[in-house]
Amino acid sequence: MMSNTSIYDMLWDESIWFPVRFHHEDGSVDTALGWSHLVNKPGTNTYYPKVHDLHFGILVGVVLVIIRYVLETLLIIPLGYKLGIKKKKLVYVDPIPSLEEVYKTKKKPDDKQCMMAIPILHLFFYLWGDNPLEEVMDMENKRLLDQLAKTAC
Repeated sequence: MMSNTSIYDMLWDESIWFPVRFHHEDGSVDTALGWSHLVNKPGTNTYYPKVHDLHFGILVGVVLVIIRYVLETLLIIPLGYKLGIKKKKLVYVDPIPSLEEVYKTKKKPDDKQCMMAIPILHLFFYLWGDNPLEEVMDMENKRLLDQLAKTAC
């Protein structure tokens, strides 16, 4: 079993994160890049980001979420009520026992159930004018749609 230091060394191995050495036609080899090339040197204008630079981004994100929450609760929602926007009432659907039983026995529908839903969706879009599923449907689904339409009427 490997020790933690060897897993760490394998994860941050320079051969994984940096390009391989380039061999020229004359036989000379460029020196490979490594972690030592990414050290910030004083007196240069080059800055290489470090992991701790991410802390500032996380802090800014948290501050923005807090500002949004405060503005929303203290300014935006009361202003909306004053402008006449009514609070939306949540509508709860009464559970249908037969559907609940089917869901308890089988949470994921099989392919046949999914194929049976396509004609129903097609009928739904047909009644409302726009049908994005029409190109996808094959002859079998059209036959099922006709059956469904005849039984519904």
